[in-house]
Parts: sequence; structure tokens; C-alpha cells
Amino acid sequence: MGMARQESPASVIFSTLALPEHDRVSGWEAVNKRALRPVRCTTFAPEGLVASMRGYRLPRGRLTEIRGRAHVVERPADSAGGTDAEQVILNLLLEGEAYLYTREGSHLLGRGDAFLYPPQPPMLLGFPGPLHQLVVEVPRAVYEQGGERPTVEGFSIYRSVFAGASGGRTRAIVDRLLLLLRTPVCDDDAQEREDALLELMDLVTGAHLGALAGYAAQARQHIRAHLCDASLGVARIAAAVGISERQLARAFAAQGTTVAGTISELRLCRARELLRDESRRELSVAAIAASVGFGSASHFSRAYRQRFGCSAREERSALQEGRAREDRAG
Repeated sequence: MGMARQESPASVIFSTLALPEHDRVSGWEAVNKRALRPVRCTTFAPEGLVASMRGYRLPRGRLTEIRGRAHVVERPADSAGGTDAEQVILNLLLEGEAYLYTREGSHLLGRGDAFLYPPQPPMLLGFPGPLHQLVVEVPRAVYEQGGERPTVEGFSIYRSVFAGASGGRTRAIVDRLLLLLRTPVCDDDAQEREDALLELMDLVTGAHLGALAGYAAQARQHIRAHLCDASLGVARIAAAVGISERQLARAFAAQGTTVAGTISELRLCRARELLRDESRRELSVAAIAASVGFGSASHFSRAYRQRFGCSAREERSALQEGRAREDRAG
């Protein structure tokens, strides 16, 4: 049996540490332009930009692993041309934090968060510290062959993809992809690699759950990303998911709930998290209510009591008393 051919021209391994400090930003921009797409980078680190890239291109996709330290990446509008303009891209943050700024708003991302997007819209991605991320790209035509995958027109945020019922499988696929990044691409395993890229996209977006469930999962991600917007409603959520308001209502009805009920539930649960967060104890109850999209303090109070059996102030007071007892006991 002959040895499978290694696709070395399709692979990239690069580190700015091989360059003089004053050439690291320009070197990183050059490798991004060659391997991914044009970007502008900035760092204030005295040692210059420290970052590395490892990846490969397949007939039906591209996978890139990026590690680095604090820096900012700006992708100008319409920086993709030719075949790169017809891609669907998934960024998955494996370690660290990132600030994503787009025309649609800003988002703080943490470990296990991801965002799906087309290559044309501009974005600013800032990393305040060490980072580790995967970037998955597939041609739009391949992506759309999976009829249950969510429409990709703007930026869609997916939170905590390693949690929940599918979290274990998602972690396993990521570990498999990281392992494959460290082995040569051969003719007889290209299909496996491509299938793993598409499965990761499906797990992150919820497409593996079926069409209606996938729409509901994407809608929940959009709701979580826009909880602070008091005007968030069915029309905007449906537009973000790329379906009609009627389809969106059906997706939630299939799970025994409603869009409005889900918005309220997610807002109340987030408010409870903030109330219980010791680092947010200086925030007033009214400020917390406003931060999760409640325009009326009295409405928030009624909804909170109905959901949790006590008012937000009563819950906070009980937590503070409990902590005080613990401090005295300690």
C-alpha cells in the first residue's frame, strides 16, 4: 500500500517569536492575509505582538488554531474577496476573554463562547490577556447543504458551548480537531477532518437538534446577548435568526414555552445571578433590573417574586445576612 500524500502546501505553522520585536505586528498581519484574510493588529506590549498560528486548508473547509497574548485585531469591511467572500466562519474561544465589537453591538466573550458570521462585515476583536481560539471556515454552499443550519447574515453569539447536554460531545470534537492539527493532512483522512468541522458547527449552533430546536437554540443565544435591551421582542429575534415570527413561535411552542416567556425567564435568572454575585453588591436592585432589560422596577419586583417566591431585595438581604454569619463564625 502506498503512503498517503501529505498536503503540506495547505498547512501553516507560524509564530511571531521567530521575528524581531519591531516586526511582529507586520509579520502577524502578513500571515493572516496569506492564511486567513487581511486584518490590522495593535498591541501595547513592550515585547511586541506574541501570537502563533497553526492550521490547514481542506477542499471543504479550513481550520486554524490561534494562541497569543494581549492585542487587538481589526477586520475592515469587505476584507474578503474571491472565494473567501463565500465562507461561513466560526470563532470558538477555548481560553481567555475577548471583546467583540460589530455594527450590531458589543459582546464580552469568555471560555467556551463562540460567534458565527460571514466574512464581509467589519469587526474589532480585542484580547485583554492570553488567548486560545479555534477558527473554523466552510464554504457557504457546503454549510447550506445542511438545511437545518441557522441562516448566517450577521454575527450570532453562542454561549458556554461546553455546557449542557451536548457539551461533552463538543469538547470531544474540539480535542479531536486539536489533535488533527498536529498530524499531517493526508488524502485518506481529509473527509474525516471536514466532517469534524461541520459537526463542530452543528453542535455549537444547535443544528444537530433539528430545525425547530436549532432555531430556538439560536434565538436563546440572541436573547442572552441582548438581555439589556428593553425593546427586545419577537420581530427582532426572528430577524436575527433569519426566520419568520410565526416560525419562531412554533420553535418555542414545540418546547412548551413562548418567546416572551423565555425572554422573561432568562432576564430573571440573569438578575438573580447578579444579585448573588459578591463583586456586584454595590449595584442597586434597580440598576440590576435595568441591566437585564426591565424598564419598570415595579414590574421587575412582581416578576421576581412570582418566579422565585421572594422579592429581589429580600433575597439580597438574606444572602448578606448569611455571609455576615459566616464571617462572624470564621
